[in-house]
Amino acid sequence: ACLVGSDQLVLPGDVSWMTAGRGVAHVERTPADALAKGSSLHGLQVWLASPREHEQGAPSYSHHPAASLPVSDSLGVRICMIAGTGFCLASPVPVLSPTLYAQVQMQTAATLQVPNEHVERALYLLEGELQMNGEDVAPCSLVVLPEGEEVTLCAQGECQLV
Repeated sequence: ACLVGSDQLVLPGDVSWMTAGRGVAHVERTPADALAKGSSLHGLQVWLASPREHEQGAPSYSHHPAASLPVSDSLGVRICMIAGTGFCLASPVPVLSPTLYAQVQMQTAATLQVPNEHVERALYLLEGELQMNGEDVAPCSLVVLPEGEEVTLCAQGECQLV
């Protein structure tokens, strides 16, 4: 395994992006002072497959504070682009293939058209009430979006998804 020498405290909204390549050893630990205070954590760890030509490339690590990520906030829909591009936003997080990874917060009755600019798309509803094309989406579920189709999301209550 390879060690890239990173020691990073990750705060709410931050993105730590690691490309394993030939292999990376990593450890995730809660600092002792946070453990002593009864710290809790809620987060997502997402794995993306590297394009075949990069599978054995050099490992890398980058950290991106929440304030460095582009945000759109309009008509009850807040989009933070975590990695890649979409919704007229481009993240500084380095990706090896076309990617759309965004955090979306929607107020009650807000709608969002999800374009078909990416071939493989899915959404994960973290919390709240959401419909996709008029059908309810279950919280804590992954929904694969139909390839080539635009879909309409409508918040039935405040919700948060990626």
